[in-house]
Amino acid sequence: MRHDRHYVDNLVVRDGEVVGRMLPVNEIYPNPDQPRIDMGDIDSLAQSIEEHGVLEPILVVKQDRGYLIVSGERRYRACKELQIDEIPCILKDLNENQILEIALVENLQRQNLHPFEEADGLKVLVEKYRYTHEQISRKLSKSRTSVTETLTLANLEDEVRDAALKAGIKAKTMLLNVARQKTIPKQLAMIQQIAKGASREEVRKKGKTKSGRPSPFVFKFSDPDKRFKLDLKFRKSDVSKSELIHCLEKILEEIRLAD
Repeated sequence: MRHDRHYVDNLVVRDGEVVGRMLPVNEIYPNPDQPRIDMGDIDSLAQSIEEHGVLEPILVVKQDRGYLIVSGERRYRACKELQIDEIPCILKDLNENQILEIALVENLQRQNLHPFEEADGLKVLVEKYRYTHEQISRKLSKSRTSVTETLTLANLEDEVRDAALKAGIKAKTMLLNVARQKTIPKQLAMIQQIAKGASREEVRKKGKTKSGRPSPFVFKFSDPDKRFKLDLKFRKSDVSKSELIHCLEKILEEIRLAD
């Protein structure tokens, strides 16, 4: 189904305000802070649009220089490639934080996302937008366990991440086994084993602790000015945000009492 002007101009929100319209492509521009780096196969999308039209309007906000894309940059690029003059849009009134949040969530919902990209995106949702693991689970239709596991990848040191990327490791299960190693040398050693062709089962067995139990949860914080690092290790492997905050508050209380 193609979206013509009549269809789009009759899209409404709950309060009855018309927000859908056809907009000139030359008045629309991409978000420079778009978290998505790889736009995927634009040519195939362009072929689909040429045959069926734009099946889903893009989401935009009005700004001084035109309309900023919040969601739907691939559709926009495909339309430009086809030299289409107008594209169906949904116009919303959003602040800067909402724009970034929506773009980030859309990026996390796409297929073929590298585990490190996913981990970094989830970390932003937790630290900047104060999402709980449960909220992320519902928003992205992922299990809470999967969300918690993926977030552990965001705590890997740059040296380990760079080594994993150079080795071409893309499987999340492999990277999680790397993250379960206690020290950076052990993590790097496992990456070398994977690069040399170690099977998933071999890596899984190597990644288990001696007791066969999951690795304890470790909260890591690095000061942006590189003045200090904080590693807070728990006995259990799954720690909620509220538990973490409670522990940090207890630490602060002890420090204050020491004065």
